[in-house]
Amino acid sequence: MTDRAVPGFGRPGAKLGYQAGLEGLRAVAVGLVLGVHLGEFVVPSTDHWLLPGGLIGVDVFFVLSGFLIGAILLDELYQRGSIRVGRFYARRLLRLAPALFLLLGAHLIYTLVLGTSLPLERR
Repeated sequence: MTDRAVPGFGRPGAKLGYQAGLEGLRAVAVGLVLGVHLGEFVVPSTDHWLLPGGLIGVDVFFVLSGFLIGAILLDELYQRGSIRVGRFYARRLLRLAPALFLLLGAHLIYTLVLGTSLPLERR
């Protein structure tokens, strides 16, 4: 590696660490997507009037998520010499399951109160 290498990559023992700026950018991407969906919910139409171009947030979110998760896996590889895939997926499940169950619970309450399910098709 040259002296111009990115800190945290390619060197055993080096950690990329928490990247607050990238996490913040990922939050902005989520906000863009939520804004697009909010606009569709408030005024159903095919154009995204509230945040035109906001769907780029999906691409930004997935690219940043891949980078950040890759950094976590590289850190583990350099620290332990291997990646424990089962442990990785267990941690992801523990992180995502509460939000999933909250969403399913909210949908169940919505369905029970209104007697109908949320529409899954565009109008």
